[in-house]
Amino acid sequence: QPARPNGIIQYYEVQYVGNETTAETDQENGFSQILSISVIRTYVYILYLIPSSTYSFRVRAVTSAGPGEFTPFISQTTRPLPPKTIQVQTKTSTSLLIEWQPPSQPHGSILQYGIRYQLLFTPNRFDDYTFYYPITLSVNSTETSVYLRGLEPYSDYQICVYTRNEVYT
Repeated sequence: QPARPNGIIQYYEVQYVGNETTAETDQENGFSQILSISVIRTYVYILYLIPSSTYSFRVRAVTSAGPGEFTPFISQTTRPLPPKTIQVQTKTSTSLLIEWQPPSQPHGSILQYGIRYQLLFTPNRFDDYTFYYPITLSVNSTETSVYLRGLEPYSDYQICVYTRNEVYT
């Protein structure tokens, strides 16, 4: 909601710009590179953004009396692309080797890889309603594999491999 309402809000105008141009540069150029969309809700989903890229956003309300003032720009960086070609090999009854390839276009620096794994089912326990908390590991950005040891024998695990950048750690 605007600080000083000037009639009934008809819609909101959202403007955003990617990191190829900055809000400051566009301000000098009359915002020629900024994309605008109009919405009637107080949120919007913007799709097809570039991974690991920074975008600046601002919003203003539009009433029957005309548009209000824009908010100051706020910036947000999108999530990085995930690793590709993830393979899991069983090495022993209590160990797995997880291997992956870096994203084909990381669009920025990858600081680390994250591995999250969670026990789903084990034949060694008969309490079907037990919740097993996920375990998270960090792997250096130059590594593309991890060896998990000490797992429950002959059990099912859910495994997630993801990239970490400056924003999403």
